[in-house]
Amino acid sequence: MDAMHHPPIHEHTIAAEDPPTEEIASAADQAVRLFVAARVRLYREELARLIAACPGHRVVGIAATAEECIAECARLRPGVVVVDVDLPAPTAVVSALRELSPRLAVIALGVAEVEPDLIALAEAGAANFITRDDSFADLLRAIDAVRRDVLPCSPWVAGALLRRVHQAAGPANGNFETLTKREREVANLLEAGLSNKQIGRELCIELPTVKNHVHNVLDKLQVTGRSDAAAVVRAARPLRIQA
Repeated sequence: MDAMHHPPIHEHTIAAEDPPTEEIASAADQAVRLFVAARVRLYREELARLIAACPGHRVVGIAATAEECIAECARLRPGVVVVDVDLPAPTAVVSALRELSPRLAVIALGVAEVEPDLIALAEAGAANFITRDDSFADLLRAIDAVRRDVLPCSPWVAGALLRRVHQAAGPANGNFETLTKREREVANLLEAGLSNKQIGRELCIELPTVKNHVHNVLDKLQVTGRSDAAAVVRAARPLRIQA
């Protein structure tokens, strides 16, 4: 009997897909659009094939390098990016991907049980984590979870993240409660990475008013910059963790 033949997946074939139109992106029944980045060709191609074979999952591209991953994600606009942490400088990759869109979810794949590494990925913006002992079913569960803005994770991951939250909690974090409703809206948009002009458009207020609110937020939170304010907002927000 002849051996079963599986046609190979090629990067240029997958990456050739056009970015979604607004009509397609707004369709209620659209499959989640995924991108896979990993250094080893066999690994990324087979992982992409397995994911694409699951109903409701659509792999729009794969990449072997950080540069290719970031460039293709900017073009293809996937909803979820699976990044193998064996890529050079994985935290920088996660951070760069998050800068493309605050709504883009990044799943860190192959995370070792080294707490500083996990925390660095989390602070860079990773939405979920697949450890070296997790299964393909765990990856699918993580993909589904990031779409619902929840974090299913192992007890080790949950413990590490909660310890980081407790460490980050300080006098300034309590000051989040002193913000007015409008200042909280501004603070949340700061945490999402929006500029002053974008905040003004989002809240329908003038730029000088935005600047005044940003100044008040920084002053009340006792921080000196937008990134510090974002960290306080994240620490004050309750974690939605599913063990």
